Amino acid sequence: MLLKKECHRLFFRWQTWVALLIEFLIIITQAITINPANANFTNNAFLHLTGFDGTGLGSRFYYFILPLTCALAAGSTFQEDKQTHFLKAILARRPTYKYLVTTLTSSFLVGGIIGCLPLIIEGCHFFLHYSVKRLPEHFELMPIAKGGWGYPIFSTHPLLFWLITIIIIFIFSGLFSLISLCASYYELRKGIEIVIPFGIVFISLLLSNLLNISEISITYLITPTFSNDYPYSFYALIGYFLLGIGTVALLTWRKSKKDVFD
Repeated sequence: MLLKKECHRLFFRWQTWVALLIEFLIIITQAITINPANANFTNNAFLHLTGFDGTGLGSRFYYFILPLTCALAAGSTFQEDKQTHFLKAILARRPTYKYLVTTLTSSFLVGGIIGCLPLIIEGCHFFLHYSVKRLPEHFELMPIAKGGWGYPIFSTHPLLFWLITIIIIFIFSGLFSLISLCASYYELRKGIEIVIPFGIVFISLLLSNLLNISEISITYLITPTFSNDYPYSFYALIGYFLLGIGTVALLTWRKSKKDVFD
């Protein structure tokens, strides 16, 4: 029951609607700025999608700003609960660990939904108007590189590959929200916890460019077309997820052992 209430509360925060608005504007930007020659080269939905087409601005901005929108939607509830004294009321009836687990679960679910919902709606739109059949094997504008981890799936079952990318976005969007939530365990200036996931992703992008190792960049890794340009990207995705979820678990365990008001 508490989990349901937490999810409902997160969905109807003004921050959540602002995050969704930003994401939908980027999706629209993708549709406006996509190279018409590429999009209309053949009747295929996947040549239009954000993250699959590299000519539109949406593919570059959506995944770059995703940590910020997900954290904005579901990453600061802990501090809000402390400031509004809602936390005291909850802990008077439930153990600390139950509250933390419920808050983390709701943050992960809502953050994940916020991250992938615009992509799902975009996909449904183009799937209704264009073909979802697989592209020819030697297609000139193939959005997924042949050496990429997803090419065997995309070349035979493109819709299944799209679903896998949505799941990846859901997981990482939820993880961005969790990182922001864990940052709010500490006494930071209001709003700083929202920027921290974006800061981590931005640092990974800088390191990627400085060291010329593209697999370091989280932005590249979660973008379907860019992710499949690098040979070890899928392993890097798994590594980042395990590192992130391990950090969240450790910080939450430490917090559960202390007074949450410290």
